[in-house]
Amino acid sequence: MLGPVIFGAALDMAGGAGSAPAWVAAYAAIGSGCLAAPAVARWFARRGVD
Repeated sequence: MLGPVIFGAALDMAGGAGSAPAWVAAYAAIGSGCLAAPAVARWFARRGVD
């Protein structure tokens, strides 16, 4: 449920819906979360946190 909030915040902070670089930043924010999720899951698994 955080994806749309993060996407919108990145879009707004980077210049709004009328700015092409802002759309790149918004999609990059979502992509970075997708790339970080497996690393975070592995870190929690090593710590034994369920």
